[in-house]
Amino acid sequence: MSYDRYEILYLLRNAPAQTLDTNDHESGSSANNAFTECLNWARKHWRSVQIKKLSSYPYNSEIRRSDQTFCSVCLENFEFKQTVRKLGCSHEFHSQCVDKWLILKPTCPLCRAPL
Repeated sequence: MSYDRYEILYLLRNAPAQTLDTNDHESGSSANNAFTECLNWARKHWRSVQIKKLSSYPYNSEIRRSDQTFCSVCLENFEFKQTVRKLGCSHEFHSQCVDKWLILKPTCPLCRAPL
């Protein structure tokens, strides 16, 4: 049985991505490679959708939203009007830094809380 991207997205919509496994289908070597490739594409797409749902705001040091003043990914201070993304665990990072991290690993870079 082979899957296309839309079937994978349907599977992801109806089950968390972490529960899907490449062993969930009848395997043949080319079908297995195609399924794995499709599943990896769908997981990254699913993550990017989840990342876009996270709150973000332009940084302003005069309006304090938290005690964090720097990004723990790049170790640079937040500057005026830079976009800061806040994760569910309340840690904040430059959105461009943490977005790249979250695509690869769907956890907070500091506390490893899930996305």
